[in-house]
Amino acid sequence: MQSIKCVLVGDENAEKTTLLISYTTNKFPSEFVPTVFDNYAVTIMIGDEPYTLGLFDMTGQEDYDRLRPLSYAQTDVFLVCFSVVSPASFENIKEKWIPEVQHHCPGVPHLIVGTQIDLRDDPAVVEKLSRQKMKPVSVEEGERLAREIGAVKYVECSALTQKGLKNVFDEAIVAALEPPVVRRVNRPFISRLRRFYKGLRRKEESIPQLPSVYQPKPSDGPVEPVEFVKPVKPVKPIEPVEPVEPIEPVESIEPTEPIESVEQIKPVEFVEPIEPVESIDEFVDKRDKKYSTCKSCKRFNTGENLCHSCDPRIAKKWKSKNKEIDDFIKESQLKAKHYDDVIEWINFDQLRGIEEIGKGGFSTVYSANWVNQKKVALKRFKTQDNSLDFLNEIKAHVQCQFQASSIKIHGITFKPSTKEYMMVYQYANEGDLRQYLSKKFPTLIWEQKLDLLISIALDLLTIHHEGYLHKDLHSGNILLFSNTDQPGIKSCISDLGLSRRMDDTDVNEYEGVYGVFPYVAPEVLLRKPYTKESDIYSLGVIMSEMSIGKLPFENVSHDICLLINICKNGLRPEFAPGTPDCYIQLAKQCMDADPEKRPTAYKICEECCNWRDLLGELNEKELDEKEVDIRSAFLEADKIIPTLSTVSQRHSNAIYVSRFIDTQKFLNSDTSIKPILYW
Repeated sequence: MQSIKCVLVGDENAEKTTLLISYTTNKFPSEFVPTVFDNYAVTIMIGDEPYTLGLFDMTGQEDYDRLRPLSYAQTDVFLVCFSVVSPASFENIKEKWIPEVQHHCPGVPHLIVGTQIDLRDDPAVVEKLSRQKMKPVSVEEGERLAREIGAVKYVECSALTQKGLKNVFDEAIVAALEPPVVRRVNRPFISRLRRFYKGLRRKEESIPQLPSVYQPKPSDGPVEPVEFVKPVKPVKPIEPVEPVEPIEPVESIEPTEPIESVEQIKPVEFVEPIEPVESIDEFVDKRDKKYSTCKSCKRFNTGENLCHSCDPRIAKKWKSKNKEIDDFIKESQLKAKHYDDVIEWINFDQLRGIEEIGKGGFSTVYSANWVNQKKVALKRFKTQDNSLDFLNEIKAHVQCQFQASSIKIHGITFKPSTKEYMMVYQYANEGDLRQYLSKKFPTLIWEQKLDLLISIALDLLTIHHEGYLHKDLHSGNILLFSNTDQPGIKSCISDLGLSRRMDDTDVNEYEGVYGVFPYVAPEVLLRKPYTKESDIYSLGVIMSEMSIGKLPFENVSHDICLLINICKNGLRPEFAPGTPDCYIQLAKQCMDADPEKRPTAYKICEECCNWRDLLGELNEKELDEKEVDIRSAFLEADKIIPTLSTVSQRHSNAIYVSRFIDTQKFLNSDTSIKPILYW
């Protein structure tokens, strides 16, 4: 008899077990005993052929995330379940369950299943969700999700009333026997994002090894679970060892004859001296054939185009006269896995033609020509005792640089005349994003804007992944580069001077904050701690700026009135006419008053990559109706851009450099805002 294996996955409240019991026994269970892994089976007739439909109920508990995939082998179809009265379980379909299924069983068809539809219109349930500012998941939302993630279709049912229950499993059987033809559309940007994120995740701690044998919990269902035991290889019998005759004991040792004369001593033959042993390779553990061979020492390289033994930046002798800086540079050099990752000590006399090109709230930036190198930028801090702040910033940049992201750091130098350390880094030949928008906005189409936004979001994703918060993200801190070898403009997030580790609890943020007022999240203005979501808010403001080509709130004073309008009245920056609705919706979600409702940096990357792919060289016949509408919206918006005016009268107290914002003073001056301190 042929068989079909159907696996149900989803959150614990998705009613998977009651779904199976109701289907296999034709009645709703009177009492529910939660299970970890459960198996059921029913015999079905397809035409004249009998089939065994094996139904596998997988637990949604995180404790079993490592074990659950062991049961996915030979699955013919997945039912990915959520409760229509649990929006959180609906969100997890895309965030958790689909990635897990597609990772372990690529190509296996899956259906999205909404359960508990009998409760969708229940007044008590609706009221409870309403108090939490939520509502039941609609059929339209389920169908939209199914299209978005490439599921066979969306179906829903009730285990209690059995409405739609049979149809769910009928559709699963059809999908298993006749898997739909997957539409292959070239999506280079979304594929690049997934490769990038996979590379980031590879840096995380290795997964603990699973037990060699897993015995599933006995089932009360119709089918007894099968125990899978790894077969033991037969051991060859040990052959008997032949007895060894005992060694005769030595009775005594005859003494040697005494030497009576020097003539009895024979001369020792001269031995040629041994060639000196080559020095021990201290980098042997780093060498790998995948890096090719070093042209100098003929050994495998220790990184991409990098040999730690032969690279002059690492091998040369130098001292900065600051042990903390020396240790940091040496440690960073040893960690480098690519030629471009190596930072070095740079003597100040190697820098020529130094010119000031910018000044911020905490530093001054210069351009310079590095002898026998390219044009670089120098960053000087305004404080006298700056080594600690300096190292905090450069450490954050270098750590992110190791992940193939962030601005390129060349090294550190020291200016003897002022006794100041300076950071030497990649020169931004296109300036910052704020300058670029003011010059190029009328000719900047949405395809180019999305390219820039993807680079920015990827940088922020890396910063967050490495455990940092930026805390001062605005368009003046995003540097742009053009390269004659590659088309387009690349953007990088800079100025990590205010960044801190997420677990840093020593920073006092209750007297005020540093930053550019319009980009600071409302909860931070209200003296709440910085979080990743605070950085996401800043990115949402940047998205509005890229839409309209104007600085946010530049025609009003940056004072207590603006703070009240942002925090109490929900004021947000505006968008240009014709901006696609999907873009506005994502930016507004980034600027949501509730930090928990803001998307992650990865989610922003994913959305922008999807839109960017739609604007690529695709045949519209390969797109569904929603994708065609999104593509058309961006193309129509391109036609409006040249007609938009970016001229605006800036208020004298609209300040766009990072500064100290005395929020405590603001809050004390207006008692009407104090109630929202506890929102």
